Amino acid sequence: MKDAEESSTAASSGDYSKAAQEGRSGIAASIGMGGRAKAGERGCIIACEWVPTENRYRAVVGYVGENGIEANTWYRAVGGKLVKA
Repeated sequence: MKDAEESSTAASSGDYSKAAQEGRSGIAASIGMGGRAKAGERGCIIACEWVPTENRYRAVVGYVGENGIEANTWYRAVGGKLVKA
């Protein structure tokens, strides 16, 4: 079992919301249009964007240390990818 220091979670909802997770192996999720999120070492980042052609939201998931995603860096969803905010 992980201790609390290693698995904190942050979530926020609503347009332009922010979520910041600290520690290791946690999750930060910003649910809503224009939001941003950041996570610590080995963390998971979830950000959403509105896709007008589909008339719905899409969630984009990234993992710190994979595909250029950096720890303690703000990201937002753009075109189905996480980009630095």
